[in-house]
Amino acid sequence: MTGATGNVGGNVVRRLVGAGANVRALTRDPRGAGLPEGVHVVAGDLTRPSSLAEALEGVDRVFLFPVAETAREVVALARSPARRLVRGRAYGRGHGRTG
Repeated sequence: MTGATGNVGGNVVRRLVGAGANVRALTRDPRGAGLPEGVHVVAGDLTRPSSLAEALEGVDRVFLFPVAETAREVVALARSPARRLVRGRAYGRGHGRTG
């Protein structure tokens, strides 16, 4: 799960946890993530695709909010282990199309 500490991602995480799903969340700062108990928080940065190996290891589903500059590379990395990939998109002031 990327974007887990944001508005949309945070809601997705809470719903998944509430439904009993195992959730792994990617964040730049795992100690400051403030995610629900039971979420496996791992360090990584979407602007550095090489940092995503631990986050993607063994996953079969990915909820991804890619960043424009690395979107293609990150999507390719995520598709490798995942059976299902859901890409979120952010629109608004200061945001372009992300995926």
